[in-house]
Amino acid sequence: MAEPNIPDEMLAGLRDIRLPDVAPGGLIAEIAVAVGFGLLVACAISFLLPLISRKTRETANSLRDQLSHISTFPEPQRNVALLHLIRRMSPEAAASLKDRLYRRDGFPASGELEQLALKLEADPHA
Repeated sequence: MAEPNIPDEMLAGLRDIRLPDVAPGGLIAEIAVAVGFGLLVACAISFLLPLISRKTRETANSLRDQLSHISTFPEPQRNVALLHLIRRMSPEAAASLKDRLYRRDGFPASGELEQLALKLEADPHA
């Protein structure tokens, strides 16, 4: 390849180009650029981090495993966990229990909720 024929005066003019030692706007402009770049990096990390650390749901547990784990909870937490489990399995079944939840003595016993969960596993449309 042949070099382009550029006059020496033009090359000498290009060599004299220098950036200023101090940025226009001074220290405030440099701080603003640093803060802006930091925010840009933080936003990029906040979008990428959930993609990298996304956990898979544990769907391999059988209903019996889940019920045996829930049975170790104290009674009030056990009832709430069973209600969440029933709602995940069948929102209609959970809605049918809704009127009993706020009665003074009408809250379903944990055994009854476990039986309902087992019944829903056998027949999800029950």
